[in-house]
Amino acid sequence: MDAGLLVAIALGTIVFGLGSARLRSTPLTAPFVFALLGFLVSDSVLGLLSVESEAKSLHTVAEFALGLILFTDAMHINLATLRRSHSLEARLLMIGFPLSILVGTAAASLVFPDLGLWNAAVLATIVAPTDAALSQSFVLNKRVPSHLRQALNVESGLNDGLCLPLLFVLLCMARVDAHPSMATEWTVFTVKQVLLGPAVGISVGLGGGWLFARARSRGWMAEAHQRLSLVALALLAFGLAMVIGGNAFLATFCAGLTIKRFVRAPSPAGFLETESLLLSLVTFFVFGLSLMPRALPHIGWASLLFAVLALTVMRALPVALALATRSLGWDGVAVLAWFGPRGVASIVFALILLIGQSLDGVEVMFAAATVTIALSIVAHGATANPIAGWFAKRHSHSVETGARSRAGPADS
Repeated sequence: MDAGLLVAIALGTIVFGLGSARLRSTPLTAPFVFALLGFLVSDSVLGLLSVESEAKSLHTVAEFALGLILFTDAMHINLATLRRSHSLEARLLMIGFPLSILVGTAAASLVFPDLGLWNAAVLATIVAPTDAALSQSFVLNKRVPSHLRQALNVESGLNDGLCLPLLFVLLCMARVDAHPSMATEWTVFTVKQVLLGPAVGISVGLGGGWLFARARSRGWMAEAHQRLSLVALALLAFGLAMVIGGNAFLATFCAGLTIKRFVRAPSPAGFLETESLLLSLVTFFVFGLSLMPRALPHIGWASLLFAVLALTVMRALPVALALATRSLGWDGVAVLAWFGPRGVASIVFALILLIGQSLDGVEVMFAAATVTIALSIVAHGATANPIAGWFAKRHSHSVETGARSRAGPADS
């Protein structure tokens, strides 16, 4: 990898870190800063870095970032919470998430009538997963009720994993529709991706977890190496899946699901969160450096319209329907409907779309997805802190008003 690229990423990380506490209350979120930095040094602006020779390695870094994020998210899944069908998390994932893809497919078909049904469904799936990192000011604000913050966290941690098999199936259907003579090849490829990936992940997670547990119980394994070994395990699942033709993302997600039964201490997961955070920021840098310049020539009014619909109607309508029977109040539903930012998963899915350029209209779809992500980085980053403050103040005021009304005139 080019030394200039490493220097730019390192300097960006250090400089942002130096002022990160002060920037926490501003619209300048880390994803925004890194995406902007990548775009500024790209060929489209200053021309300090060229990605032509580094495209493959950059894409690999972005893909492993998503893999590690999936691995970490899977380790944090609370299945007991999801089994409660009335929980916010379950409703957002089981009702809101499928509806968002259906509404997104309809929106893509209307905005881009030449795409066709399968391509429209692919585009809707690419922009469906959410990323809580873009609304951290809201998610981390402890004055906001914990059930809302947890719902957004759990939803963003799981919907990218749920999107993966669906995306590959839809890509297969779109490619078969475009090239009927290759139906067998694309079907076999998709089946291998969807089946072999999880098989590798489960095997690596169970085998590695059992070895870790045995070594730890016998006092053979130092704590620092427990943490490092988890990263290595995610990398092993990712790499093995690629070697045998399975899907690397599904492999890391399933590895995280299976190893969590062997990992009890919270410290390894915290370590992984630090590693995945750095990789996610690198992914946003890659987004600005590579994806935005590639999409610029193909961006038009239709792309902008789709991006606006993706962040409003395609998110708000499914969330409102999913939570219709919950007594959250209009403001609770509104913040859950708004905070559906698109981030790392959508970036990597867009890269996957580019890698398999066997679809008609791929540049149009790529441009629409890129504009959606860029608009989300700006809009959700800028509004997270103000909305968190407004909602916390409103919630606090309602609690105080309720307390005074219950106290009665004797306490006046």
